[in-house]
Amino acid sequence: AWTKHKNQQSRLQGESFIQTDLRNGGNPAQTTLQLHGRKPLRQSLLEKEDDSALIVSMNTAPKKKSEKSLTAADIPIKDYMDCEYMASITLGTPPQSFTLILDTGSSNLWIPSDSCEVCKCSSVQEQAGECLPHNLYHSNKSSTFEAVMDLQGERMTYAIQYGSGECSGLVSRDVLTFGGVKVHAQKFGEATKEPGDVFKKANFDGILGLAWNSIAVDHLKTPVDHLIHKHGAFPSPEQQKFAFYLKSRGDPDKHGDLFLGGTHCVNAGCVYRYNGPIKYYPLSERTYWQFDLDDNSVGSASMKNWKEDLRGHIDGMQMAEEEKEALRKRLEEAPTTFKNHNKTQAIADSGTSLIAGPSLQIMELNMKICGDASCEQVECDLKKTGPPVNFIIHGDKYTLGAEDYIMQYRYQGQKVCFSSFTPLDMGEPLWILGDTFMRKYFTVFDVGNAQVGFAEACHQNCEPVLTTSP
Repeated sequence: AWTKHKNQQSRLQGESFIQTDLRNGGNPAQTTLQLHGRKPLRQSLLEKEDDSALIVSMNTAPKKKSEKSLTAADIPIKDYMDCEYMASITLGTPPQSFTLILDTGSSNLWIPSDSCEVCKCSSVQEQAGECLPHNLYHSNKSSTFEAVMDLQGERMTYAIQYGSGECSGLVSRDVLTFGGVKVHAQKFGEATKEPGDVFKKANFDGILGLAWNSIAVDHLKTPVDHLIHKHGAFPSPEQQKFAFYLKSRGDPDKHGDLFLGGTHCVNAGCVYRYNGPIKYYPLSERTYWQFDLDDNSVGSASMKNWKEDLRGHIDGMQMAEEEKEALRKRLEEAPTTFKNHNKTQAIADSGTSLIAGPSLQIMELNMKICGDASCEQVECDLKKTGPPVNFIIHGDKYTLGAEDYIMQYRYQGQKVCFSSFTPLDMGEPLWILGDTFMRKYFTVFDVGNAQVGFAEACHQNCEPVLTTSP
């Protein structure tokens, strides 16, 4: 797993990334994107042998239609397992295609430039397993390309710091199209340097951030912000939202959906992706999609007393006495509330494969699940017998069963299972509810009302309640 590191827009371990294709031009009532699912890098080792045979590829090439008539079914999709979800965008005139991660945990759009030597992959390198070929942006092939200059009249540059290194390059401007919606004069990063081997071996080309402008490097406006405030595509606050439906491996659906401009598409033949009402919660900050988290629990056991519970488990842990003492010291010093907030905080993040939380709390949560502080490898029977894990948000309980949070893959012909709960310390108690959570709960990102909403995801025969809670 790799880490999007905190540098104005910070991030995590165990990242999953998503990307997309938005839709319907003109004055769209709403648009729909379909997401391609791919494993996180963390799980790539587990699927190299046996699970590679489970990859499903669909080549449903879209028919040419006017932008207004595009439907969700018009986008070709690939499903590469559960943990990364992607879709396609184009940049330039004529359009150049890219596969991007749609990431609600960051706010910048970047793609690799044709001038990025480390981004290129020869057939010899590909055959040797050193890299994967990627689509590169050729500014000289786009009639709508514009170079962005800084206040000194020099070519504007950007740099985003990741845990594995720096992604940097030039800032450019061009026409961005997702799923039929054109965003004119969109600024984006044209990467001339990518960090380490992570991106060289990734099946995506770049990242499209969907968090708030406040955490965007160099304060570049996000495509969603452009659509709402510059292009006026969604004038009503009730339209200024987007929503994710993430499929699971084995579901009857062959793709996930990203709805732009509402919570369901309005085109003929579209289906709803949630049951019951959507419940909304106000954002505590307009940076990430961040909100108050009251509590979490394992079965009926609240995690509010996690410090006392973990203290009781330390003596029985298999580690040196000095390590136990250091752990006790960390436990005493660990914060229990987020700075400037009276409660623990959480973010809904489509760009994280698993569920990340403060390392000591994750340690105790995993102890309650499997009797081990990490649950890095557990008996796969736990997928049927493990306790439910609950997240309490503004008094409402959101439950993940063991079948939701125990991940299962095959390695060298054997089943390998592990917990989706992974440690991540960001200085304050912050939980990242990633794809493991978002597969279970249809998630709405409401820009116009600065809130996030959840409803039970539905794969077929859905019965939504369209009058959602305020």
